[in-house]
Amino acid sequence: MRRMPRLFSMVFSVIALAPFEGLWAEGEANPQVEKLGSAVLLYVNFDNETTDAEMATVEGKDQAPLKGNHKFVKGVYGKGFVPGEKGLPQYVLKESGITFGNPGGAFIWVSPQGWDREKPEEYVFFLRFNAENGQIILAKSNMQGGSDRLYVYAKGGNSEKGASVSAGSTEEWLNDEWHLLAVNWGSDWVAISVDGKEFVQLEVPELQNYGALERVILGSVPVPHRAVVYDEFVLLSRPLSNDEILEIYNSGNPANRK
Repeated sequence: MRRMPRLFSMVFSVIALAPFEGLWAEGEANPQVEKLGSAVLLYVNFDNETTDAEMATVEGKDQAPLKGNHKFVKGVYGKGFVPGEKGLPQYVLKESGITFGNPGGAFIWVSPQGWDREKPEEYVFFLRFNAENGQIILAKSNMQGGSDRLYVYAKGGNSEKGASVSAGSTEEWLNDEWHLLAVNWGSDWVAISVDGKEFVQLEVPELQNYGALERVILGSVPVPHRAVVYDEFVLLSRPLSNDEILEIYNSGNPANRK
């Protein structure tokens, strides 16, 4: 396969390209992303040690470079990304035409790094989707008693409280172990999948009023006991099926490719 040309002149820039044609950067190609074809709106794989999007069919740009001691390490395919103590990859999509009134989805691989079970953080944000009138967050939080949960949270701009649905926890996650997180949405629902399991869905009637997707923020600024490696972030123009997310997990999990 041909090497993907350099697409962007500054960190976080996203430019409009022709539909996905199977072009790849240096590093091991992800066949599942290629299989998703024209449904891929934004793909970030970090393989050239940059947070630039490797391919995009959406348009927009961000304003600031990363700061701090972020680093690139071995990922699921090629390289992965660990945020520093300042600055996170942000992809501004104000002119993309993506709205939460239409179905969509996204997934990302994550791997804990040096997590200290004796000093758990209250929250770790994996993905944040900020819309004109609301937001969707894919995250983990600690519960009283030391347990935690993985969840997707949706909150409209005029709502005092949001709604969330859980799908397991990180209690049995091991450091350096890879896990697949995915989120789907429709005009009145959101859903979460962890490690290829079936999506767990939550009705959110007001989701269709969230409006245009304006920004995607990847990750949390780490402290020593909540550092995370991120890899293979994909934003889609449609939801993933249960069969698709299972195949992505089974084929991409490094434990299955040894």
